[in-house]
Amino acid sequence: MSDLRFAVRQLGRQPSFTIIAILTLAFGIGVNTSLFSILSGLFLRPQPGVRDAGRLVWVTGTEGRRGRPTNLSYPDFADYREGAARLMSMAAFGNLDVSFSAGGVAERVRGEIVSSNYFDVLGVRMQAGRAFLPDEDRTPETSPVAILGDGIFRRRFAADPAVVGRTVTINGRAFTVVGVAPPRFNGADVTDPNDVWLPMMMQRTAIPEYPDMLTRRGSWWLKGVGRLAPGVTVDAARAALAPVVARIAEANPDRSEIKGVALQSMRGGVVPGDAGDAIPIAALALAVTALVLLIACANVANLLLGRAAARRREIAVRVAMGAARWRVVRQLLIESATLALLAGALGVLFSFWALDLVVGWLNADIPIETNPNAWVLGFALLLSLGTTLLFGLVPALATSRPDLTSALKDNSAGAGSRSRLQGGFVIAQVSLSLVLLVTAGLFLRSLAKAAAVDPGFDASGRVLTVSFNLGLQGYTGQRSRAFLGDLRDRAGALPGVRSVSFADLVPMSGWMHGNDIIPDDSTRPAADAATRGERGISIRQTMVWPGWFATVGVPLVLGRDFTDADHAGAPAVAIVNETLARRLWPDGKALGHRFRVVGGDRELVEIVGVARDAKYDNLSERPQNYIYFALRQNDSRAGETALFVRSSGDAAALTSALRATLHRQDPDLPLRSMRTMGAVVQDRLRDRRNGSVLLGVFGALAAVLAAIGVYGVMAHAVARRTREIGVRIALGAATGDVLRLVLGQGLRLTMFGIVIGVAIAAALTRLLSGLIFGVGVTDAATFLSAAALMVGVALLASWVPARAAARVDPVRALRTE
Repeated sequence: MSDLRFAVRQLGRQPSFTIIAILTLAFGIGVNTSLFSILSGLFLRPQPGVRDAGRLVWVTGTEGRRGRPTNLSYPDFADYREGAARLMSMAAFGNLDVSFSAGGVAERVRGEIVSSNYFDVLGVRMQAGRAFLPDEDRTPETSPVAILGDGIFRRRFAADPAVVGRTVTINGRAFTVVGVAPPRFNGADVTDPNDVWLPMMMQRTAIPEYPDMLTRRGSWWLKGVGRLAPGVTVDAARAALAPVVARIAEANPDRSEIKGVALQSMRGGVVPGDAGDAIPIAALALAVTALVLLIACANVANLLLGRAAARRREIAVRVAMGAARWRVVRQLLIESATLALLAGALGVLFSFWALDLVVGWLNADIPIETNPNAWVLGFALLLSLGTTLLFGLVPALATSRPDLTSALKDNSAGAGSRSRLQGGFVIAQVSLSLVLLVTAGLFLRSLAKAAAVDPGFDASGRVLTVSFNLGLQGYTGQRSRAFLGDLRDRAGALPGVRSVSFADLVPMSGWMHGNDIIPDDSTRPAADAATRGERGISIRQTMVWPGWFATVGVPLVLGRDFTDADHAGAPAVAIVNETLARRLWPDGKALGHRFRVVGGDRELVEIVGVARDAKYDNLSERPQNYIYFALRQNDSRAGETALFVRSSGDAAALTSALRATLHRQDPDLPLRSMRTMGAVVQDRLRDRRNGSVLLGVFGALAAVLAAIGVYGVMAHAVARRTREIGVRIALGAATGDVLRLVLGQGLRLTMFGIVIGVAIAAALTRLLSGLIFGVGVTDAATFLSAAALMVGVALLASWVPARAAARVDPVRALRTE
């Protein structure tokens, strides 16, 4: 306590030093604490509303040699639930979009279709009403009941508990609200915000496009979650499922890609497959914030070394009076710990503000807890104590061993070792800052490269698109075709509209459809011989209406477009992209060839056109095998549909008129995502852009911290060499000579740091190859730009001490000692 009181007095005597040190450390601790709050909310802490999460496990299928996690089919889930009934209770859920209407206002909302014990397995208590009953999970289409999420409960019903028992319309059918989920509960998968939950047996109503999802063992669409019985381990539950997996494999020999089932503890609310995809991003974020903290620690260590010069006499007196070295080190470390703890407290406050800012900026709907808790406070405390060692130990050891004679005489002996240590810390700051700048530069250049890629369609503001789902409104295939035909005529009559068409998805919207095909001839290259089996060639696909290629701006390089004659009764036709045409028919004669779809009917599909390659999922994707099918030939389909409108000017100006047109045709049809194709592409770049901006901000702040470090060292060096500089000036040194002397010293330290930083960055950026597009991870322009920026920052930071040195009065300087 005596040491602590003394530390507080010492820090109070130098408020400027204390404030700068605390703010520097608080920033480093704050950004790390913010990131920890996000990652712990996603991967460690139980979701809001879930009780006793320590006994929860994810239950997934596995595929491939590496056992990648995959979804479950409903028959698989039913078998697993029965096989492990003695050891755990098991629930399943699947994601869905539904048309929700109450009080005459319809909207598209996200939700989950769940087994009746879903909320019981998770330990979730309703804030109003009840959960689903076992009887509501027995017979298909007999239990039209729903549970509302807290968001829609407040948004549409003003948080009125009387909503329980009311009737709402979902996908054109009346459902009775039986409960309301607790606030901030997002479901087992925390990354998908949900407004409504429906019982599993209502699958045909909830997902009308696929009526047999509860009976097909090959339809993998469910995620599983289990609650272990008391005393049961994950290994025991996994062993209980092994015989079930063997029975399923024996009964279904064609499922060779599905290897088995996997169980893992549920930590946080990210399903195993998504968690695996998020690990590289999380690792990069942790590395970046750790580098920022290291730079901050090096900066404060430099400040402490500079401050030690003023305390040399005090430390020498303590040692001369018998203080052991460890006693002096303890005193100095307590001062450092006091700084770190104050910075940690401020950093925690900063982290809560930064967390809200970042989540709001990223438009994240994930319910991340921002309130203080033991996890966050414990992490901040450990981080504060750890930074004490990072920035306090070396200065304490260097200061606690003074040369008593020189220190008591108060001369400059021993300053050289401190100067070398300070120089070492500056080199570390520069090198770490360079690593951050190079990383930020690579991502920014990657973003620029991606934004400059030609997507293969018109990504300007002249094409407007809006999505809706006719199947959710109870439309049949025939009614759907009639609806689309009328809508094409009405939308085409709007002023400024040049063409109108439809497709079953929007390019680069984040949704993809896939299938396998088998060509019906032997003209394929020998390299494709292995694909002649039933599994065929993997392709991506879209179904489009006549005129879609001209409307969206995808050129046809061979053949023809679809026409109204390509209807359900006509021979099946398709248009392939250039990549698939070159793969199957390298002689360029794809027209007229035929193929069939694996798993579909045996009808052969004729190729009538070849379309230019485009980007279908993201701008950085490699060329893909792609097929366009005729939407009008699918007479049974009435599902997700996207309307495309090409305008002669800014298509966004058509938004109100187009919305009114759709409303007049069907007032209850909820619309989703009305935006231009340019906005679609920009939204697809949003995550890359946000990440690049954050890295750029961290890189800039790191450069600022490095500049402060260079300035501190150079200012201290000038103060220490004041007499020498005075002698030089007295002997005739010009202003330029003094400037070169000081700037040269700062530049030498910077160059050492740049050389080390380049070596570190070249080694570490190789780990980013999977996240960078269009730029090599050792891109020379990026490395040179980052190095030049650091040189400029160092020269700017050295300029102020250099100017002060050049103005030294020789007479006063010679009297300083």
